[in-house]
Amino acid sequence: MATIPEGELNLATLRPKGNLTLRLMFAGGWAVLSIMGIIFTLVGIGMTFFAWHSVTSEKRYEKEGMIAEGTVLRKDTYTTRSTSGTGRRRRTRRRTHYRVYYTFAAQDGSKHSGKDNLSHSTWSRLKKGSKLKIQYLPSDPAKNRPEAAKPGMMAWLVVLFPIGFGGAGLVMLIIPLRRAIKHAGLLSSGTLTKGAVDGKRQRTDITINNRHPYNIAYTFALADGEVHTGEELVMDRKMSDRLNVGDPIGVIYLPTNPDKNAIFRDKWMKHFQAG
Repeated sequence: MATIPEGELNLATLRPKGNLTLRLMFAGGWAVLSIMGIIFTLVGIGMTFFAWHSVTSEKRYEKEGMIAEGTVLRKDTYTTRSTSGTGRRRRTRRRTHYRVYYTFAAQDGSKHSGKDNLSHSTWSRLKKGSKLKIQYLPSDPAKNRPEAAKPGMMAWLVVLFPIGFGGAGLVMLIIPLRRAIKHAGLLSSGTLTKGAVDGKRQRTDITINNRHPYNIAYTFALADGEVHTGEELVMDRKMSDRLNVGDPIGVIYLPTNPDKNAIFRDKWMKHFQAG
């Protein structure tokens, strides 16, 4: 719980350190959300390039692709593993892929070969020497695939994944960024005064590290005695656990706009230069 000052302290007279917004984004429980936001955003960017390549390739096949009769050389299977979750929720999933190897002759008579995965039903019907329709690009026959492996709409659905990941990442970043900008402004130009906890409400719609944070409601008085109220989502578990209705707290607010306020944390003082 923050130490309550005697009277008011104008924090604008202190000198905050540089990169204050970034410091606050990666402080306490908000660091988890910020880091996850960065990870999801980077994954989204990476998947965007993959989606662009997939869609571009599919459009090229649709525009200039030709069909040739190929011959199955052999077929096999292989297994991949993917892991999801952590701790007791960690799960490993095995997936079997059905692969076929083939050869075909392009329109110009040149011989080419390739391999690709097929559905189990299609793969199981094939055997060495079976005929298989192959789609290829006349300008580059090395780019080819079984017609049965054509992704169709799946190539376009790939676009949804980077949008989902990137969008989620941006949301995760925007939340702590907006909060950090607000607190940075308060620490740069705000006034610290006394306040008291009015209410405490658990946010069951938010889960971080298997715990729900709390919304803390509070009141505080300005220098002229006018009473104001505020409410804040407290991500710091230790702090929220200690706070109860009636407890004194420090509140920081902008003298020019008291509606912009927040609960003051002692640890914020490390963001000011000594002296």
